[in-house]
Amino acid sequence: MARSIEALKCLILLLGYFAPSGAAPSSSSLNITSPSSPKSFSLFTVVTFPNRQCVVLSDTTMRGSCFTIEECTSRGGIADGNCASGFGVCCKFIVETCSDVTVEKNCTYIQNPGYSGAWTDTGTTCSFTIMAVNSNICQLRFDFDDVLLAQPDTANGECTGVDTLTVTSPTGRSPPYVCGDVSGTHMYSETGQQTQAGTIAIQSSTTAQTRRFKIKVTQIECNSISKAPIDCVQYFTASSGTIESYNFGRILRNQHYDYCFRQNIGYCFIDFRESVSTTNPDSFALGTQAISIRNQGNCNTRRIHILTNVNGPTSNNNVDTYCGGHLSNTQGDTEAGVVRGTELPFALTFFSTGTTGAPEAITGFKINYNQVPCGAQNLPN
Repeated sequence: MARSIEALKCLILLLGYFAPSGAAPSSSSLNITSPSSPKSFSLFTVVTFPNRQCVVLSDTTMRGSCFTIEECTSRGGIADGNCASGFGVCCKFIVETCSDVTVEKNCTYIQNPGYSGAWTDTGTTCSFTIMAVNSNICQLRFDFDDVLLAQPDTANGECTGVDTLTVTSPTGRSPPYVCGDVSGTHMYSETGQQTQAGTIAIQSSTTAQTRRFKIKVTQIECNSISKAPIDCVQYFTASSGTIESYNFGRILRNQHYDYCFRQNIGYCFIDFRESVSTTNPDSFALGTQAISIRNQGNCNTRRIHILTNVNGPTSNNNVDTYCGGHLSNTQGDTEAGVVRGTELPFALTFFSTGTTGAPEAITGFKINYNQVPCGAQNLPN
């Protein structure tokens, strides 16, 4: 019996690790009673652990939320692996129904019926309304784990009339609609801290087409370190990485949004250069020209903006506007260069109009970014 009590004491000390911090959004509790005998008394303790994201056992690319088995079942989730050192289960939430669905659980996957098979319905809209799990939800993040829709029309890069994926924010400032292959990208949307936090709708055209979707929906609290700056459609926290336009390989029209980058400690600048990992499709094609263009007059229909302040104040918009066939600080360059962002916040803005066509040769962009230490001043060669 003494050994049982000592073991329980050790267990109670260990369980202190699972107690949530004051900022934890929610937590689960599990009652544990020690063994008893006629000559002993029962010890009772409560194990508390936060409902954090966990890795799903059957598919390590997926995430669930850590709950007790009873909570997971009552919420309509599927237990798939353990968490909290075995005191909880990794509870995954998947929605495959396709019409006017309400999503009420954080970290929910929305999928086409029969996923991972193709979505064969034509002329159909799958609509999902996201309800905030609490009053402190500021943003939604949609991770497009696997989204393959019809390509835009070949003449204009237009999604309307083909397939469309549309996210609508209750603030009235919604991200752009997209189509084509956007797998591996993501999208943020502001909630305005509304109970109905937003909607996402995937519409198929009347033409038979190979299409499917699997999207993770994450609700982000206002005080979360994962919260993006307001109205940033894509947000990156690593010091280096790669960004790409939606449906890279075929530019989309009617796009206007920001890529935002968290400034990490010790870094004061950010470099952008064309990705060397791809030549087909072209990693930077925002026009039919074979040279770099750094002039807004030639970039009216599609362009990116980077705050460089290379040749003067950034109030001169031409200084930080880029298009054409290469990304370079030098007007008319026949080779790619490096563009250094020198002003805060770190951001890149992409813009394409809805009035001018986007032929198939205009692929969009795939760009590597790298934050630069504060001591560096000169641009690399």
